[in-house]
Amino acid sequence: MISYATVQVVLTVCSYIVLSAILISFNKQLLQRNVFPHPTALTAFHMASTSILLLGLYACNPEFFPMLKKTSARFKDAIVFVLPSGLFFAMAMYFSNQALEYSSIAFVQYCKEGNVAIIFFLSCLAGLQSITLPKLVAIAVVLIGCFLCTSGELEFSSTGFAFQMIAQFSDSSKNIIMEMLLGKTGLKLDVLTYLAFQAPFSLMWLVLWLKVDWEPAIVPAFLDHWPLLLINALAAFFLNLTAAMTVKHLSAMGFVMCGFAKDLLVLCSSVMVFHSPISTQQLVAFPLIMLGLFLWTYLRSKEANDVDEMESIRKTSLPVYSKQHSLSK
Repeated sequence: MISYATVQVVLTVCSYIVLSAILISFNKQLLQRNVFPHPTALTAFHMASTSILLLGLYACNPEFFPMLKKTSARFKDAIVFVLPSGLFFAMAMYFSNQALEYSSIAFVQYCKEGNVAIIFFLSCLAGLQSITLPKLVAIAVVLIGCFLCTSGELEFSSTGFAFQMIAQFSDSSKNIIMEMLLGKTGLKLDVLTYLAFQAPFSLMWLVLWLKVDWEPAIVPAFLDHWPLLLINALAAFFLNLTAAMTVKHLSAMGFVMCGFAKDLLVLCSSVMVFHSPISTQQLVAFPLIMLGLFLWTYLRSKEANDVDEMESIRKTSLPVYSKQHSLSK
C-alpha cells in the first residue's frame, strides 16, 4: 500500500515541474508589448508579493522558519552574504524576463542548461569544487550541446542571448553564495528562512533599479492587467515553496532529474503554445545536453556518497581510536 508520505512527495515533485513550466510560459505571455512589457516592475512585484506572503506564512506558523530567530541574533553575519545574494537574485530574475522579450522560450531553455558549467567553474574559484577529468568531460558534453543548440537557433537575437547570459551568471553566483551561506558559514539556514531574508533584499535592489527604469505606462498597464499579475505572482510564490519542498524531500540527483522533466515540459509547451521554431540541429543537440547533465549528476551523487561513507567510517572508528589511545596512556 502506498504511504501518505510517498503521495506527498509525488504531488510536490509534480507541482514543481508543472509550476516551473507554467510560470515561464506565463511570464513570456505577460511581457508581450500589448500586455505588461516591464520586466523590472514585474520582478519587483514578484518579490514584494513573495515577501508579504512569507510574512503571512510566518505569522500563521513560525515553525516553518526554524532558523529565523537564531539567525536574527547573527544578522550582521548573514547580511554580508544575503545582500549580494539579493542583488544577484534580482539581476537573474530581471534579465531572464528581459531575455524573453527577444528570444523564444525554447532558446532560453537551451541556454539555461549551461548553468551547470557556470556553477562548476565558479565553485572551483570559490574553493567549493575540485576539478577532475570525468567532471570536465561531463561539462564539455553539456557545453558542446549548448553550442549546437544556440548556433542552430532559427530566430537568433544577440540582445536576448546577452541578457540570458547575464541572468545565468547572476543566478549561478547567487547559488554559490547560497551554498556558502547554508554550508560554510555555520548559519545553516533552512530554505524558507533564506527566502525570507533574500526576498526583501532583492526587492530593495529592484526598487532602486525601478527608479531608473521607471516608465509612466507601468501604472496604467498594471491597472489594466492586475488580475493576471496577481495570479502570476502567486504562481511564482508557490513555485518557490514547491522547489524548497522538493529539495527537502529528494536527494540532489532526484532534484536534478526533476529538472530534466521540467526542461522537457517547458520545451514541449513552448513549441505547442508559442509555436517556437526548432531546427533539426537543436533536436539532435538537446539529448546531448541531457546526457551531459545526467553524467554530471551521477558524478556529483557518487562524490557525495563517497564523502558520506568516509564520514561514517571516521565516526565509527573514532571511539575505538579514543579507547586505544586512553589505554596506551
